[in-house]
Amino acid sequence: MPTLLDSAGVSVPREFGERNLQPLQGRSILNLFDGETQTAYAGANEVGYELFGMKAYFEGDWTILWMPDLLERAIGNCSI
Repeated sequence: MPTLLDSAGVSVPREFGERNLQPLQGRSILNLFDGETQTAYAGANEVGYELFGMKAYFEGDWTILWMPDLLERAIGNCSI
């Protein structure tokens, strides 16, 4: 979203009516698209998410996964 707003020349308001708004996550990478730089920004290769109890974090070549349901099924289906 920050890149789209930056390309449209729109600034994000800090409040709406009498309510304070939360700042947007992320930063604009418009300078990357314009060819002004070769990389987006420091930390742009770090991504994390959570969905239905499964979690992942990616940084460079590293990946950390947390999938408790899959782990439980794998251990539950193991016969020794």
